[in-house]
Amino acid sequence: YQSIILATIAAIYGLSYLLVRYFAKPRARKKVDLLTLMVSEGNHSSKVLLLFSWGLLGLELLKRLYFSGWSVASMLTYSFGPRFNRPWASAAGSLGDEKFVFALVGILLPLAGLILGAEMVNAKKLQPALMSAVGYLMVLVLAIAAGSRTPVVLLVVLPLIFYLKKTRSALKRGLAVLLVASMLTATTSVIYNTRDNGLIYAAQRSAQDAAAVVYHQDDSYYRAINTMHVVDHTYERWALAPFLGASLLNFVPRAIWPEKPALTKEYWGDFKLHYVTITFVAELTALFGIAGGVMIAILVGVSGFLFLLSLYRRIESSYDLLLYVLGSVYIYMVFRSLLNLTQFVYMLLFFFIMLKIDQNLALAKRRKLVRSLYR
Repeated sequence: YQSIILATIAAIYGLSYLLVRYFAKPRARKKVDLLTLMVSEGNHSSKVLLLFSWGLLGLELLKRLYFSGWSVASMLTYSFGPRFNRPWASAAGSLGDEKFVFALVGILLPLAGLILGAEMVNAKKLQPALMSAVGYLMVLVLAIAAGSRTPVVLLVVLPLIFYLKKTRSALKRGLAVLLVASMLTATTSVIYNTRDNGLIYAAQRSAQDAAAVVYHQDDSYYRAINTMHVVDHTYERWALAPFLGASLLNFVPRAIWPEKPALTKEYWGDFKLHYVTITFVAELTALFGIAGGVMIAILVGVSGFLFLLSLYRRIESSYDLLLYVLGSVYIYMVFRSLLNLTQFVYMLLFFFIMLKIDQNLALAKRRKLVRSLYR
């Protein structure tokens, strides 16, 4: 089964390379015109994205203060304590009809951090850079305290991508990658060790225990092997219609659809645990058998690569680069589980809409300036 998984991944990479090498046409470079020459990256934004980011961060802080009785000390205690003991958590039972709105603010908060990180890198003046840096660090701290490993990795890696984009020194690039890798190793290990007990618990532990490095993603790989074993030796299969329905409707909140299927062992049978994903290769195997699942998995993998390729060819500014990074995270989550087809597309679509609004307003401003030059 390990060889089957390896062969599937190799086929995805091989086909993707062939499509790019022999079939994908290179994008023609745009002609440099007056509009392009008049605008430098870093000040072309109409600040829609920046206002959106600070608004989200402010709403998140207000939400936490509201559920902490407007006490800053209580808010900090809850924020850095056990994640299931927070009054604003979905498991706390203290949220009513506003649960979905408050949850949506928390879900979109990493997007605010990413935009603030981009503004921090692109700022031409010290004051805007410092303000964006403060907001970026606040979002990063909240994500670490929440135990959200994927947003934390994204927030830490994004400045690295911008730095690599701006510098050509191999030594500086190597040192930056080493620094970020070390930060991620330490940070994600702390998150894993303390996400159930909180960062306050980590401060009370010995330095030796708190510094233990933990890797926690290989379980998905072994569950994929187990899925192939179950398919190979039993007649158990997932039903296509319920799985497809769950994947396409997973974005609907439980406030609207209380009976939405939960990721429990009773629902998934012997293929997975309720807290472990098995990757899209194993899910398709559970639906169509090993041969059929592998063939469809190759098509899904190649499609995901071509989607990223289309985003990559759009990159003309740091904001387009951020869109590409968000697209990469979306594809990563889909590869973890096809249930995320709609669950994690909200952030990508929301930023794409905001980016288009921002760019159109900035373009209209530049066109107005150009027209004034010819009057």
